[in-house]
Amino acid sequence: MKRLINTTLTHIAVLFFLSTPAVPAPIAGFELVAETEHFAYYSRSNRRLKIDARRCERFLQETARLLGVTLEDYRWSYYRHSHPVEVAFHAGPFASVSTGITDPAAAEVHSVLAFHPHELVHVVSVQLGDPGRFFHEGLAVVLGDKAKFQGRCVHALAKQYVSSVDPLDLIRDFENADPATAYSVAGSFVDYIIKKYGIKKISDYFKACRPVHVDRIAAFEQVFGDALPRVVEQWPNAV
Repeated sequence: MKRLINTTLTHIAVLFFLSTPAVPAPIAGFELVAETEHFAYYSRSNRRLKIDARRCERFLQETARLLGVTLEDYRWSYYRHSHPVEVAFHAGPFASVSTGITDPAAAEVHSVLAFHPHELVHVVSVQLGDPGRFFHEGLAVVLGDKAKFQGRCVHALAKQYVSSVDPLDLIRDFENADPATAYSVAGSFVDYIIKKYGIKKISDYFKACRPVHVDRIAAFEQVFGDALPRVVEQWPNAV
């Protein structure tokens, strides 16, 4: 049985070689309904679902400034769907049913929402580097979902899992964890290190994880000045 989750991120690393300055051709069955500086927006030809294009572009640029990212002259595609099953179709045959996905390989966002800030954070963060799904999703939960998972505070949710879940295991294998646990703990932990070290340190850590085959644990200690296991140990007492 497929699980309904908030979001997923696919094929992170390949964006570093991506350049799509022109408006891309739409997927069959979709038509162009709006354009902004960094997005072409598509909806089903027979449905014309609303897309809040200006809000998406504004949030994208605000997030880029916050993380110190210069948005290059390229164009992503934002596809508005009517049902999570449609979104999952574009994530691959083994994907969980999801309200949104970001696919850097194709420079595409697929969402059931007219404005999906969680996915827009991914659009920015994948340009920084790849510290792994745990940190990508944690950052998107903090900045895009205001540190909430399905409307609930991630710190309150994470406290339920502290005794039974090791965040280091989630960092190593985020994809196979229970989504409620993984997203809550990731969001709580990333929010904790942002408040402790500052947002710039998060950006620096993402950048330190380029190219993708770096020692992420060593990179964390280099950027934050403290070992990741030690910070993980301190986190539960601070949230």
